[in-house]
Amino acid sequence: MIFDQLLKKKIFSVELEKGDDIKTLRLNNIFLLITREYNISLQLSNPYYEYNNYEYTETKFQLVKISHCSTSKKEVKPLQESNDLMHPYSINVLGVGSHRRKYDGHQVTKDTSGCLHGGYKLYPLSRCICPPGFTGPICETGCGPNSFGADCKGICSLHDRMCRGMLMCTTYGCTCPVGLTGPWCNQDCESGKYGADCNQTCSSNCYKNSCDPYTGICSRGCVPGYVFPRCLEKYPYLINPPELISSQYESLEIKLNLNSTNIKGGDTNIELKYYQLLYKILGEQSYNTSDINFILNDTKVTSIINHLEPGTAYEVGAILITNDGNFNDQDIIYGQYNTTCKRKYSSINL
Repeated sequence: MIFDQLLKKKIFSVELEKGDDIKTLRLNNIFLLITREYNISLQLSNPYYEYNNYEYTETKFQLVKISHCSTSKKEVKPLQESNDLMHPYSINVLGVGSHRRKYDGHQVTKDTSGCLHGGYKLYPLSRCICPPGFTGPICETGCGPNSFGADCKGICSLHDRMCRGMLMCTTYGCTCPVGLTGPWCNQDCESGKYGADCNQTCSSNCYKNSCDPYTGICSRGCVPGYVFPRCLEKYPYLINPPELISSQYESLEIKLNLNSTNIKGGDTNIELKYYQLLYKILGEQSYNTSDINFILNDTKVTSIINHLEPGTAYEVGAILITNDGNFNDQDIIYGQYNTTCKRKYSSINL
């Protein structure tokens, strides 16, 4: 509805039906005076329901963007580019609904565990409420510099200003877009910061603590042992050292437990592909390496280390190599095993 403040009169009204898609409402042939003040208002349908002493409202319609047409009618410009606009305006992104505690005057506790990039959960809901510019079950996907919304299909601007100067108000709260901060939401994040209103800190596992200001991805890579691009998880490694099956005069037979309960680290985007044994005489500095072997579908694999010194203590560990060719050599757990002093001979009956 458009309302004339001076005449106290409604001059335009329209009703939109419920739908899951983003609709564009174009107001044609509306004559507005330059010096006159007008209000554009939206009446939202907010069904109410109650669960476990909480009240919930689920918003069925929200404002995504207000734009104005040029005189040529060939382009649409966001209102924040108008010289007459003195303050950044708010846009609402399709979200999950607002929440409030029904009684006792207590604030609902935000649980940030299990959510990335500043997202949080509100009891009793199990899904993450994501800040503008992030989406996914745990807010793991960054929309980038000019996109927003539950599916990242909302576009802030067709021009080079992108989301600069906007204030995004969603169920998460009101905040500057990703990569921007300041009272006018037009200041870029300083180095080491990212996210909505630049409130997030780049992972300490990013190389030189540098990350993309819009998505938090470690754009320059990770420190050794961590999985790109978020650098939050280490590459897989064994929790327990290799096990000794048997000891011979010049060899050790070793077993690796590749059960998931004995592996820490990893990421959904990588899988184990190979393993390699590392070994050395106890007290020496450098390690020897075995051949690189395939990991098939077995949870337990065996390998024999030959050409060892008899009657000698050895330190034995293993690295796990993933399908992208990387590995974690920072968290290797070693076991200590001895070769036998005497060669074993089999008896021969004459």
